[in-house]
Amino acid sequence: MQQGARRVSRAVTPVPPVSASLALHENSRYVRSILRRNGVNATDAEDLVQEVLLVMWRRRADYDPSRPLRPWLGGIAVKVAAAFRKRKGREAKAPPPEPGDRSPDPEQQLATMRSHSMVARALGSLPEKLRQVVVLYDLDGRSMREVADSLDIPLFTAYSRLRMARQALGRMVRRLQQKKELPAKPARARARATRR
Repeated sequence: MQQGARRVSRAVTPVPPVSASLALHENSRYVRSILRRNGVNATDAEDLVQEVLLVMWRRRADYDPSRPLRPWLGGIAVKVAAAFRKRKGREAKAPPPEPGDRSPDPEQQLATMRSHSMVARALGSLPEKLRQVVVLYDLDGRSMREVADSLDIPLFTAYSRLRMARQALGRMVRRLQQKKELPAKPARARARATRR
């Protein structure tokens, strides 16, 4: 009985690793293009082609040899790219450390704080349904499909609200700038005052 079970498991064993590697090598350009079209940059795409090979090897029992290989590889590549983008989005993007004391200029910090405050006020003045779309898409970095699903609205409605929100936000920021709430060039004005 045990010998019969061994035979069955041997019969189910898929293609040896050399064949899987060869199949991916032959289709690596195709896999790379799928990864690039799914938002992976060129340098990371090279590494992810290898990850597709690993997934392909782990899931070799799921492959139906009577079907073409490329669609199966394409599906794996799309899922690997999505997982990579999700992983990349969670990573902290810290700038590389620079030698010496490079603390920001206090005037630049003040201008940045004022501009952030102005944008926050402009964002707060938007109607709730428009603000939600801008926050989810532009600030949280979600896809429009995710925005539409999370707000339970049609995709085209989400796009329309995003367009209206951006236009309204632009108008509000221009109004706040015209009120001179954000000095255009604080460093020059202060430099002129110290020269006198």
